[in-house]
Amino acid sequence: MEQKLLFTNISDEEFKRIIQESVSESIKNSLLSLRKEEVNDEPDKLYSREEVAAIYNVSFVTLRDWEKNKIIPKPIRMGSRVYWRKADIINDINTKGGSYAK
Repeated sequence: MEQKLLFTNISDEEFKRIIQESVSESIKNSLLSLRKEEVNDEPDKLYSREEVAAIYNVSFVTLRDWEKNKIIPKPIRMGSRVYWRKADIINDINTKGGSYAK
């Protein structure tokens, strides 16, 4: 596949808006499959940090920031491991509808 570079003059604000829309769309798309699942299927199932980062389509650093800023549900800690209940993640996604950008 050939890569093409496109240079254009856009303002910083327009560039920021394009990035935010792109990230928001990516989050919405990755959350759609999870949203379809029923909480009652396995509400006590625990998701690892890797799984939650993949669900929200974010890095571990962003996931940690969201945790510290209480943007996502509080995790369950087991020693040095961190887990989230499936029901909490699904409820969070359904409540916020993919609106995680600040």
